Amino acid sequence: MEGSYVRMARPLPPFFLTVGTADPLVEDSERLLGALSARGVFADLALFDGAIHAFQMLTFRKAAKDSWRQTFAFLRRFAVVAPEATLPADAGLRVRLSRWTRDRVLDVMAA
Repeated sequence: MEGSYVRMARPLPPFFLTVGTADPLVEDSERLLGALSARGVFADLALFDGAIHAFQMLTFRKAAKDSWRQTFAFLRRFAVVAPEATLPADAGLRVRLSRWTRDRVLDVMAA
């Protein structure tokens, strides 16, 4: 059905987008920001001058460290963390891996 869309039953969560100005997806990120904002969804776009696609993985670079700092600040502001008691029984491994990954990223950023 061309030109139609499905109305969402619940609102979208806040979005945080990071992109480098040398990334071929920079225009797509800007369009996504505009589309989300036009629909009343809180969205924030952090542009990193001269950064390439997937620059966030180059954790030894200042832009990547700044991107991760901003990402964690966004998550601290908007993410709701469920108490472990409310997580499904099989979530234990996922939670531990999630914490491990977060700690490794923080270790790299601190270096």
